[in-house]
Amino acid sequence: MVISCAGDLQVSHGISLSDSMVRTILDLYQPEYRFVSKAVLADLSLRCEVLPARYPYTQTQVFEYVTAPAATLIVCQLAYVLVGGLIATENPVVRPCISWDQFVQLRDAALLRFTRYEARFHAEVPNRVPIPCMIAMGKTKHLNSCLHCVMSFEIGNGIFGEVRSAVVRGTK
Repeated sequence: MVISCAGDLQVSHGISLSDSMVRTILDLYQPEYRFVSKAVLADLSLRCEVLPARYPYTQTQVFEYVTAPAATLIVCQLAYVLVGGLIATENPVVRPCISWDQFVQLRDAALLRFTRYEARFHAEVPNRVPIPCMIAMGKTKHLNSCLHCVMSFEIGNGIFGEVRSAVVRGTK
């Protein structure tokens, strides 16, 4: 599945997640490393902008493009905001599996799990605002109080990929 965000965050239908909700969903991350903003849910997808990635492992901010480690962190945050937003809005795909309180407990224990992550760098993505992004949940399966799914993503019209078997464990 190819998803195109084309730099346009206008969604004719969808639910805007407040900045406060996005901060709550990403509370696991230190404030200076929370990158998702202007998030809009539509069906099983999320469109948003991502703030320029800061790099804690260099003396100065030398990268003018999104690097592989930054892309990984961005995808993790996109997945958290998509799943958290779907739970907060009581989407029927996630409702049978997990409550908001369970999500917060799992988030705090970093238990949104990926079994396979694949990114393809088709073009260099400038590390400056705005970086349009999209992530969409494709195949889903409920098994043993877990939601297993495949998510496709795009970062800045240059980085594409999939997250396979993202697992969200609930106890419902």
